[in-house]
Amino acid sequence: MNRAPWMRIQEDIVCRAYYKRTFPHEFENPHDPIPEDRCKVADVQGKLAKLRGWDQTFSCLPSIITAVPYGVMADKYGRKIVMFLSLLGIIMSLVWQVNIAYFSQYIPIEWYWAGNVFLFIGGGSAVVKSMCFTILADVASEESPLFFGFNAVYLIGGVFAVPASWYLMKQGVNPFVPMTVSIGFITLGLLVVVFIPETLNRTQVPDPAEGMSSSDIDSEDEGGLLSASKKPTFISVMVRKVEEVRFIFASPMLLALTITFLVQSMHAVSMQLLFQFASERFHWSLADSSFLIPLSSIANFFILVVAFPAIYSLLTSQFGLSAAAKDLIVSRGSVFFSIFGALFIAVSPIPSLLIIAIIIYSFGNGFTSSARSLITSLVRPDQVSRLYAVLATLDVIGTIISGPLLSGAYSWGLHIGGLWSGMAFIVLAVLFSVTCLPIFFFKLPEIEVEED
Repeated sequence: MNRAPWMRIQEDIVCRAYYKRTFPHEFENPHDPIPEDRCKVADVQGKLAKLRGWDQTFSCLPSIITAVPYGVMADKYGRKIVMFLSLLGIIMSLVWQVNIAYFSQYIPIEWYWAGNVFLFIGGGSAVVKSMCFTILADVASEESPLFFGFNAVYLIGGVFAVPASWYLMKQGVNPFVPMTVSIGFITLGLLVVVFIPETLNRTQVPDPAEGMSSSDIDSEDEGGLLSASKKPTFISVMVRKVEEVRFIFASPMLLALTITFLVQSMHAVSMQLLFQFASERFHWSLADSSFLIPLSSIANFFILVVAFPAIYSLLTSQFGLSAAAKDLIVSRGSVFFSIFGALFIAVSPIPSLLIIAIIIYSFGNGFTSSARSLITSLVRPDQVSRLYAVLATLDVIGTIISGPLLSGAYSWGLHIGGLWSGMAFIVLAVLFSVTCLPIFFFKLPEIEVEED
């Protein structure tokens, strides 16, 4: 709900600074609105893209630093407390950013980047996603469609939130209003977390000290990790579990799949850039171009709820493939759609072709769910939370790489002009190709055909 309003707020601030610098006698009154179509110049849009791209990078730093410690905390104290802290940090970060934007006449807009410091409380959205999938893994079987269902529910939110945001903006409501409402919804989610049941016990994770011989405990005690009472501390558990992440590197197959999860953040980054790209190319308002979000959400919802379950059912009934084999096939197909869809978006000269390109691109959205389901089947239940913490770390690494890279490519393409304004999506297709290459060399460790 806050994407278009927040971008419009940022665009107005950058646009006002641009005209103050280049045409100081125009729009002298800070309370006079600047027509949105006057803000579609390359300098404004390029600065806006870079501003948002670097914000995505800075927002990743707390997650990449804290993902594993919070994963350990989730294993020891439960999923709810980590989820609660993550949402609290996000709320505090948004409140800071809104206040910086509101007082942008006195404070440089770049100071809103500092709000990402609050994301150290809970680790940010990457840890929220990690905890959501960890909770699903706690209660779902390998064959369960809950991973796709969760993504589908997430997409439904965009279908309803964006039209509400569009209506408010079209009615001339200050963009700060939908921003405030979105913060209110996140706060409501924070309260919901308090009442959901804890799922940690469902995994039947053994006590960290269980399964260790007395010699193991003594050797760790000599290293100073355990107290004299031999009772594991939080620090000792965290150190041990960080060491246990080595299981990913011990298996070439698992490592190959893990690397491909760099791609999951690229879809999110590209959607952040998509409606700014459409607004500039077709001279739409940000409110109008924001309808590309529910369009993509509807396409993704259909794909995740109808298309992919049908494909999975077909692969089972006609070919008798195992769950892992089906996940692998869907993952590979999703990569092809992501690459072709990104290239099609880049060169679409008219809105109708762009819509078709977005639908094609949406078929690549199943990669994360199918690949996550596949990789979950390759590890033990007591390794799932730590595995997902690593995947969350890869998610933010992908954002660190793709955020500034795509925004820089977009800014470069804008200054070249023409269809080159889609340069960001050409670069995106290249990133998909390189990052997902391991999925095509991955071989299943077991027989793909289920025995009757």
